[in-house]
Amino acid sequence: MMIRNRLKFNIQAIAIAIGAAILYTTASYAGVEIVLIGDATQEHDTTAGVAATSDGLLSFGAGALYELGSTASRWGIETGVLYFQRQPGLSGVSSATSNWFELPVLGRLHAGNVSLGLGGYLAQGVGSMTTVASGVTTSTALSSTQKTFDYGLQAALSCGIGAHVLLEIRYSLGLANLASDSANSLKYSDAQLFMGWRF
Repeated sequence: MMIRNRLKFNIQAIAIAIGAAILYTTASYAGVEIVLIGDATQEHDTTAGVAATSDGLLSFGAGALYELGSTASRWGIETGVLYFQRQPGLSGVSSATSNWFELPVLGRLHAGNVSLGLGGYLAQGVGSMTTVASGVTTSTALSSTQKTFDYGLQAALSCGIGAHVLLEIRYSLGLANLASDSANSLKYSDAQLFMGWRF
């Protein structure tokens, strides 16, 4: 048993060392991107057994992304910090706007100027939720209306234009149930458009 555990540990250590060596070879690169974000968030909720999905109203944000990878294998790991507003609602009727900070972690595969990213995200809601209904605006602490820690899956497809300009579409599928009442369900999905500058 002891020999098997030691062998398993050695194999893991060797795999980590090889991965680190590949990542930090002379062919590796690091890239920084500053992005502006257009976001459309849909709210998927179930209350008292009745399911509903809101419209995704347009809101905005910004952030910075950092990618470390290998030019030889065309792959990389991307993370960063994004700020954006989520604004689900019914167009022309009502909306609920909240503020979120997100940490995405995506594996990236590059083919020329095109890049595919797959991974996940962690997000934290902060501040107040501003609700507009029938022309009346109210503001309450986000934490008093729902849970504020979100996580989920994320996919991205980007295209570089020239040496510095980046256009990207990104979709996030929330997995966390953010409803305050455990008998109900509240999840978000986000469709985003990034316009960025790559350094």
